[in-house]
Amino acid sequence: MTHAVALQAFASHENVRLEEIASVWSRLSVKGLPSLAACAAPDGMTTALACEARFYSGAQVLLAKDGLKTVRHITKLAKKRGLSEATLVKDFPGLADWLADGRR
Repeated sequence: MTHAVALQAFASHENVRLEEIASVWSRLSVKGLPSLAACAAPDGMTTALACEARFYSGAQVLLAKDGLKTVRHITKLAKKRGLSEATLVKDFPGLADWLADGRR
């Protein structure tokens, strides 16, 4: 969620830097993105930074649907139905592939 908030803020206030930001995350994940399980307890700074790149890619999936309305949409979902994986995947179908990839 924090990456979605940050990415949404950059998209609305510093849109010209989005390519630069994507480039930074891309370089941090040059060896591939770690699994979500590895991100739960990273074994060092390299893994921790690669996990942040994984979460950034998840934020991109979330913002692809609603753009600048994403955080508001997720907040409403949380109040209405809670934030379960099923709820998020239902409203953000692209997240299913991201989650599946993260479990490999």
